[in-house]
Amino acid sequence: MAIIPSLPGITITINHAPTNSALIAPLAEYPSPNELLTFATASITKHQHAVTRTWYIPSTTGQAFTVNLSVQEPYKLDCDGLAFRVFVDGKWVREPLLTVDQFMSGSWEDYVEGPVVDLSEGGFKVRTMHFAEIEKTDERLLTSEIKEHKEMMEHVGEIIVEVHRMTITAQPGEREETPDYELDYSQKFHEKSLVEEAKSHGTAFGQEVEEKDEVKYAILDTEPMDGEDFPRAVFVFKYRSEQALQALRILPSDSPEPETATPTPAPVELSDPELKSRIEALDPAGKRQLAEFLGFKEIKQEYMEENGIRCGIGAPERKKAKKMIGKIIIDLTEDDPSADAILLD
Repeated sequence: MAIIPSLPGITITINHAPTNSALIAPLAEYPSPNELLTFATASITKHQHAVTRTWYIPSTTGQAFTVNLSVQEPYKLDCDGLAFRVFVDGKWVREPLLTVDQFMSGSWEDYVEGPVVDLSEGGFKVRTMHFAEIEKTDERLLTSEIKEHKEMMEHVGEIIVEVHRMTITAQPGEREETPDYELDYSQKFHEKSLVEEAKSHGTAFGQEVEEKDEVKYAILDTEPMDGEDFPRAVFVFKYRSEQALQALRILPSDSPEPETATPTPAPVELSDPELKSRIEALDPAGKRQLAEFLGFKEIKQEYMEENGIRCGIGAPERKKAKKMIGKIIIDLTEDDPSADAILLD
């Protein structure tokens, strides 16, 4: 469960929602460093970094989820109300408000299934939220198109909850304009707009909304006590597929990385009779150094027996060859003063 030490008693989780019940186990959370964001002033930037905490959570295509809020003792409510502003993919969804009257018992819980929709005949409906896979493409696109994709994907893959102390000024008030929730993730987005943060999913909002009889949606006119830019806490949840979490090294890979093996060249058949005779004329030390220089780690046993090449365990460390432009000089003089140098054009 996501908690911030400076606000003991406040807990926020992202839960599976396979049924209408919100009492489903929360998704696993993996703490992560905050992004280095810059705000309008240095004081705002310093405050935002101090109160923000970030976690990664796993996402599965088609999985519905809820944002669950809990305030318990020992938290002390020192204002008219505590607002929880829920943003999904950069879009405002809901803003549950904990008031003094609701916290008389020292315990309060709420959850957000999705944005609330006003009904013309009265009442409310809720558009539930679920993870939707982002379709990708690597086809060649104009730079302007890729830039547009990056802008569209900028806030996708994030659930953010800002906690603000509020002053209730009057009631009732008017609801803010409903954001556009209609981003279609089935259209293909260029990989360059996603690869940097390994984004795999966005949030889709259900089209077929079901009426919720238990929804009690009161509208209050409130103002942040500390200002819009100075929340008490900011909870950031970045959701990614299991594969993406592995790519980001948040989760271990399913299979260990293969060990790097040195390739073994196949034995070379010499077609130049003169070169072959010159090599066969070398003594064993010269043949050994020639074989090591050419990178032969394994040579057929019969070839070793026929030609007297000693290579492998017990062989001296490979010597670096002297190099010339256009030619290769094999220096065989370091171990055996009587050996000749061979020049290969």
